[in-house]
Amino acid sequence: MSQHDYDIANQSFPAFRTDLNNVLGAINSSNSGTSRPSGAVSGTIWLDTTSATTPTLKYYDGAGDISLATLDHSANTVNWLDNSVSFDIVNDTSPQLGGQLDVNGNALGDGTLELLKFSETASAVNEFTIANASTGNNSCFICNRWRY
Repeated sequence: MSQHDYDIANQSFPAFRTDLNNVLGAINSSNSGTSRPSGAVSGTIWLDTTSATTPTLKYYDGAGDISLATLDHSANTVNWLDNSVSFDIVNDTSPQLGGQLDVNGNALGDGTLELLKFSETASAVNEFTIANASTGNNSCFICNRWRY
């Protein structure tokens, strides 16, 4: 893991080769270090290794660093730090859809039973709506929605 200022000086060949290898090492290690690389410019992505087991991936915007994610080496996971990024559907206690749910031909259930199965017809003119009722009112959505 290394960093470099990305400035290769005019120098003799052996020193040039060493300098070039150091630049390539910095690129190969994602500019790893405990502080931002000295040659960082707007757009530089670097790995803050202050914590050896959970380093933080950072983006330098020209004025300061934006922390993007921590990399958990023990669990081999990426933990995004922006609260609007959520890929952990199992632990997301209030998942929300931004559009229609496409079940891709699968049913919803516990993995052994199909509790809800969906199919679409291009010429459909009806829908199936499930709505809860207010306290004290009974609701029979099947009776109220299905008309023959």
